[in-house]
Amino acid sequence: MAGVLNSNENPMENQPLTPLIDVGANLNSPVQFLSYLWQFLFLGGLVGAIYLMNRYWFIRRFLAEHGVLAFLMVSICCLVIVTPLFSYLGLLIPLNQHEFTLIPSADHNPFEITNYHFMAIVLAISTPVILAFERQQQQLNLSKIESSKRLTELKLLQQQINPHFLFNTLNNLYALTLAKSEKSPDMVMQLSNLLRYTVYEGQNDTVKVEQEVEYLKDFIALQKIRLSDETLLSVQWPFENQDSKSDSQSVIPPLLLINIVENAFKYAGKGASNKSIINIKLSCDNKKLVLFCENTFDLTNTNTNTNTNTNTNTNTNTNTNTNTNTNTNTSINANVACENIAKSNGAENTGVGLENLERRLSLLYPKGHTLKSEQKYNLWQTTLTIELDKLNATIESNLDRDVV
Repeated sequence: MAGVLNSNENPMENQPLTPLIDVGANLNSPVQFLSYLWQFLFLGGLVGAIYLMNRYWFIRRFLAEHGVLAFLMVSICCLVIVTPLFSYLGLLIPLNQHEFTLIPSADHNPFEITNYHFMAIVLAISTPVILAFERQQQQLNLSKIESSKRLTELKLLQQQINPHFLFNTLNNLYALTLAKSEKSPDMVMQLSNLLRYTVYEGQNDTVKVEQEVEYLKDFIALQKIRLSDETLLSVQWPFENQDSKSDSQSVIPPLLLINIVENAFKYAGKGASNKSIINIKLSCDNKKLVLFCENTFDLTNTNTNTNTNTNTNTNTNTNTNTNTNTNTNTSINANVACENIAKSNGAENTGVGLENLERRLSLLYPKGHTLKSEQKYNLWQTTLTIELDKLNATIESNLDRDVV
């Protein structure tokens, strides 16, 4: 508009103007152009002030805190008071010193009804626009808060795995130490390797699937040390051949699979053949990871645990008093100690591992996982399926930025 006015001689007296911009005229009189420009900016600032008052005062202070009635009342008061005030301010600029003015009424009367109409239109148009932006901003803030909350919870769940695993492993190590087993040094070394992964890699947001598989292999190697000859263990790993290694570089949150494997060893009992059976199968192909764990369990274990422990303690005390079968007594005493510790810990924490896993999966793969556990005769089967490419986009983006 400043360019249009500067392209016409006496623009306020020669109305209406031709909406053309004469570049030559504007270049020849830059001072006049700048004079018109600041006056239009001043008028635009008055309209902008109406918008800002509506957004930060009327809507945020009155509509949000006191409701629609308060918003309408303050808007009407503004319409009555601010309209003539802003119209008067608009009349002070040099362009409005002529008969024709640039305020909505086009005259010198700040109380003219047209000025009120213009103010009402500005409020009516800006209000829904402001409300739409406010709602969008509110939803964005809530989304950030929820994302931060989920990420914090996820970090806490991940940190809980460390002591949960450590307690169970130390119980086994304690039993072997009491029995003065030759396997104790090997178990300490295996435990050291596992803890190294847990402490360093376990704190990362994601690791390669191949790394997680190696961790499970080390864990099972540690468990093998304490397994008896009556336990039949079968394990099948992915990436055994070159064709299946394409998914080995896919990523997965660390320590996500250990709970299922750990429970297979923890609760494995003797089946009908008087043998404990543990079958573990892990596959990873086409961005889909499937972990299947199967173990036998003793159906009568619940009813006989108390009697078994009592009899074992009695036998142990008797044998100790008579100083016979020292090696057997030590082994029995170690097993009893391990069972008692596991029982005392398990009474309160039995479900911690799986509850932790289920919650982590719901946060990390809300639409990309299935976890199924079922009993078939004296076999307990657990199947976990994860679609690796469906890691929660919100969580993943925050993990990448290390936002906690």
